[in-house]
Amino acid sequence: MDINPNNLSLYHVVRPSSLPNGPFPILLLLHGVGSNERDLFALAPFIDPRYTVICARGPIDIGQDAYGWYRVNWTNSGPMHEPGAPEKSRVILERFVEEIAVTYQGDRNHFIVGGFSQGGAMTYSLLLTVPETLSGALIMSGRTIAEMEPKIAPTEQFHDIPVLVTHGTRDNVLPIDHGHQIRTLLTKLPIVLTYKEFKMAHEINEESLNLITQWLTHQLDDLQLS
Repeated sequence: MDINPNNLSLYHVVRPSSLPNGPFPILLLLHGVGSNERDLFALAPFIDPRYTVICARGPIDIGQDAYGWYRVNWTNSGPMHEPGAPEKSRVILERFVEEIAVTYQGDRNHFIVGGFSQGGAMTYSLLLTVPETLSGALIMSGRTIAEMEPKIAPTEQFHDIPVLVTHGTRDNVLPIDHGHQIRTLLTKLPIVLTYKEFKMAHEINEESLNLITQWLTHQLDDLQLS
């Protein structure tokens, strides 16, 4: 269902949980640049029905039905952005996480944020800066944002948070080196990291989706409700 964007910080769509009573596991998904909230919402039918799946629209309008979390210029050196722009959206997302936790009776012990491409970069940003607000993170074909690293949270706040990172070895938008950079940084943190490469381009193929859905269900292993 669609939600009035005036009520919360970001316009979004929702697939309710199948559980009869809250608090409900939450999965917040963040799309890539030039897309919208409907993109990753197409994954909802494949995701464990116990999750309330929420797909948010990026705050930057870059075209007809096209949004982003910050503007990007593509150069020979890779994607470039205005300094500080990702941080503005990170602050909005941090507020939105708190809003949906209240609005949708979110279970803070089962509250996962995931994103694809630029949405993966924003997920990475939340994970580094406010890991205590998440129970897990899913980074699909994403990239690091160097300006977030000075803002990294104290070690104890990471509480062995489970993180899944997937990337395509044939990615010609954000080449596999970006996945390696994420892995290198995250292996230095006290998290439970699962890193997996797939023979795919800048996409979510069937094999990677199978891993993602299995990993998401595994995060609910301590929930006995069905």
